[in-house]
Amino acid sequence: MKHSTIVLLARISIIALAFLGLCVSILYIPGLLTEDAAAVDLALNDGLIGTQSVFRMIFLEICVLPCYAILAIGWMLTVAIERDTVFTTGAARLFRVASFLLCGDAVFYLLGNIAFFVRRWTVGLPVLPVLWVYLIRLVFVVIVLICSLVCAVLYQYLNKAAELKYGKLPELQKKLTEA
Repeated sequence: MKHSTIVLLARISIIALAFLGLCVSILYIPGLLTEDAAAVDLALNDGLIGTQSVFRMIFLEICVLPCYAILAIGWMLTVAIERDTVFTTGAARLFRVASFLLCGDAVFYLLGNIAFFVRRWTVGLPVLPVLWVYLIRLVFVVIVLICSLVCAVLYQYLNKAAELKYGKLPELQKKLTEA
């Protein structure tokens, strides 16, 4: 595949994912504030009614922010592909940042869902009917952690490729200028 085709497909995917995320944020998250939505869909709202669901909304919005940062990193990587500068330490650092963002977001999402599950259990709401929702969320966390691991591996490989392509000269020049 040509560079231009890869860049075009990646950018279309990034724009589509960003649009999908905005649609979810616009349509689903405000529904958490209404009592009707919480009454109809206790599984997704974790039994939160009225103002209590504000905490769930804030939690979801915080979870979404690193996802948009990942999309921005993906866009920067398409620029690197377009300029044929993928095998540089700069592109490698982008994968490292993406790995940390994905891992941190997955851990935050997991801990938040554990807190919502425990809260649901302690207030006496039924847990078994929504257990499948939490299992799906756990699978989602595992998938995100695998993506984080893939980004970490790509960071290592791109760093090594940049070292093989350019040598250690850029790093040595940085050390000389810092000293």
